[in-house]
Order: sequence, then C-alpha cells, then structure tokens
Amino acid sequence: TISLSALILKPVRIFNIRKNRPKPGLAAQHLTGVKVAGEFCNAKVKGLAIGSTEVEFVPQSLNVKDRKIDIGTAGQISLLLQTLTPLLIFSNRETTLEIIGGTAGLGAPTIHYLINVTFPILSKLGIPLPEVEVIREGFYPKGGGKVRIKTYSTKKLNSVKLTERGKIRCIRGISIAGSLPQSVVERQTNAAIKTLRDYGFDDICISSQIVSTFSPGTSITLWAECENTV
Repeated sequence: TISLSALILKPVRIFNIRKNRPKPGLAAQHLTGVKVAGEFCNAKVKGLAIGSTEVEFVPQSLNVKDRKIDIGTAGQISLLLQTLTPLLIFSNRETTLEIIGGTAGLGAPTIHYLINVTFPILSKLGIPLPEVEVIREGFYPKGGGKVRIKTYSTKKLNSVKLTERGKIRCIRGISIAGSLPQSVVERQTNAAIKTLRDYGFDDICISSQIVSTFSPGTSITLWAECENTV
C-alpha cells in the first residue's frame, strides 16, 4: 500500500496495523520501510513510531537515491525490500542500497527466498534481475546481517500468464548455520534431503554454509525450479 501510494502520488491512511498480533503495530522493519519509502517520495508521514497502529502517508514527488539503511534490530531485510522494490523498479535510475538487519527469521521470507524465488518470478514481467550480495547473515536477536543490492529500473511491465506450474525439474536450496558447529548445518541439510527423497524427488542440490554471525542461528531456504515458474 505504501509503495503504491508513493508511485501514484496519492495519500493514504492505514489503520489497525497488525491489530491482532501479539505485538500490534509497526515493528522495526515496517517502520524503516515506511520511513525510507517516505524519503524516496518526499512524503509527509504521521504515526511513524514503533507500535503505531495508524499511519498517514502523503507523498509529494518520487526521488529515489542510493542509501545505507540500518533497521537497527534483527528486523527482516526481505520485508523492507518488499516495500521498496516497486519504487526501485520505477525510479528511472540504477540504485544501490546497503541494508543492515536480519537475513532470516520467523514469519518472513529469507533474503535467499527473494534472490531465488521472488526476483526470478518478477523478471518474467520484464523487471531486470537485481544484483544482490549477502555480505553477512544476521539472526535474532542481534541481527547485524548486511545485504548490498543494485537494482535497475524499467519503463513498463509485461503481461505474463502463470496459471500452470509445469513439471518440477529440480529442487535447489541453501542451508546456513551462523556461529554454530558444522554438525548443525550437516543435520539440517541432510534432514531436508531425506525428507525430499521420501516424497519422491531425486534431483536435489542443497548447498551448505557455515558463517560468522553476531547471534547464533540457522536458516534453510528451498525452492522448486519448474517448467514455468519457481
């Protein structure tokens, strides 16, 4: 909603934000997304605070620029990019963002999901694939993950028909353990492969990584490459 408001320069009021969640209102990644989107369209914004359940967003003019962004917590970088991507796509410029936050966490797609699923599907609409570098993984509670992304704009979107998935060609994945023993990532990877094979899949390739992170944690992202989609 915020992205659409910024693109068409129409004000919007959003209320009852995450009303029935255990912690209602804006979390850090949502707040940062609204704040940066507001900066990218010179918006006047009311209600921009952690826990706020209502926001007024009045965009003025689109002005996307290179930025370094620190969510300040383990808030998900992927959720921030979901908000900003439409603005980056129609910005009429190449844009580089460096974002600090979480790269994987409960209730959100991992950064590797965006790289391997979201962006490839968007490319079917004629959107150039961005260049994404995961400099450091980040897990709860300290976060500290760092992602650099360079995006390329487009003038218009192509129509696409995706009503048939087609045959599954292969299963791909990435299994990550941050500041944990190698045995953890091995168990995680092997359990995924065994489960997939139990369901009849043979062409499976899951890469494993052990990385240094501010907080220990693991993530695994799996995707199916199909005839017509991911």
